[in-house]
Amino acid sequence: MEIKEKCKVPYCCNTRDYGKNGQLMDYCHHHKLLNLIVTSATWRKPHLFYKAEIIFNNAHELTCNYDIWGDGTKCGDSKLKYLSVPDIDKKWIWGMFDVDHIKPATEKDIKKPFVGVVSTWNEAAPCNIALMRQAQSVKKGVQDADGTPREFCTITVTDGIAMGHQGMKSSLVSREVIADSTELTVRGHSYDALVGLAGCDKSLPGLMMAMCRLNVPSVFMYGGSILPGRYKGNDVTVVDVFEAVGKYAAGASTEDDLKDLEQVACPSAGACGGQFTANTMACVSEVMGLALPYSSGAPAPYEDRDKYAYESGKQIMDLIEKNIRPRDIVTRKSLENAATIVAATGGSTNAGLHLPAIAHECGIKFSLDDVVEIFKRTPYIADLKPGGQYVAKDVYEAGGVPIIIKTLFEGGFIHGDCMTVTGK
Repeated sequence: MEIKEKCKVPYCCNTRDYGKNGQLMDYCHHHKLLNLIVTSATWRKPHLFYKAEIIFNNAHELTCNYDIWGDGTKCGDSKLKYLSVPDIDKKWIWGMFDVDHIKPATEKDIKKPFVGVVSTWNEAAPCNIALMRQAQSVKKGVQDADGTPREFCTITVTDGIAMGHQGMKSSLVSREVIADSTELTVRGHSYDALVGLAGCDKSLPGLMMAMCRLNVPSVFMYGGSILPGRYKGNDVTVVDVFEAVGKYAAGASTEDDLKDLEQVACPSAGACGGQFTANTMACVSEVMGLALPYSSGAPAPYEDRDKYAYESGKQIMDLIEKNIRPRDIVTRKSLENAATIVAATGGSTNAGLHLPAIAHECGIKFSLDDVVEIFKRTPYIADLKPGGQYVAKDVYEAGGVPIIIKTLFEGGFIHGDCMTVTGK
């Protein structure tokens, strides 16, 4: 039977739609999202219904009497104007509403540069759980430097968990998904710049690839390493657990020993503590110039990370003003510097996959053969796990990535004339 009742959106001539349970909704199929916004237990904010009406109906003369501030000021009396879709541009978008503080952005905020703040936060592993915290410091830095931050997240796959089963087939492709999804978000919302925070093997190169592909002013920041565990007087990492599993399988260790090690090997947030792919690519981000000096060093739980996050947020505004973009920074020379620090620190050979991919986004021919040639001529100067005895926290306490860069430069292995996000 034809439904005669009309959709409740003003000026809409469509009939109402049915919900999943067969109930008659208040709105037509084009506008039924409005009904979900109004009725959902997690979005009981009438002013959101008012916003949605404007977007979906393209109306000019709606009013909303919701007391948005609690002081008698009505939503309809606020600075939220009734703009039609062609007039929206950056004056009126969903991001105009700051849900954290429940207040509309001012006209002044809308005129500032919009900075995407992307993190690969999730709860899949310790690598990523501190990223959202640091993203808040980035946003504060952007705001204090007169920008308008817009936070979003993308996926990550953690190799330490994906290894040894079919999940590993998801690992490398996740790098492409991270790069593609970040690109889509920045392009789709016309963001002026990007700050990216990542904490795991494929998420670091994925975000750096996105920055180079988009070529908007960008700052990368590593989320930080995990603190080392302590077992029988020694620093241990997750790789020690992997090796202990093999020892147990070979009858060289007891199950109790394995469990005891497992309980202490990963004591905090942060990426795997040795010079594995995450810490390797973190070093790359600094020497290649996409990250602030020293920002890769502090372990994830340290408050220093929030300081560097804040400074990264401020620095992006300087890059916007100076119009310094990733392809001004990532050059043949900076890529050679990146390969050099990988070899010098005994870093992950996965860099042989990631550096050519980053180069490709910049239109630079830099192949695995080029990486190998640099590896051959570079001295190994860092005694880091898994081949050595120290972890990322020790590098931080010794002076961070800059002390390695300084040593390599003094030895004639690093190009010293490359641009970085510092503008120098």
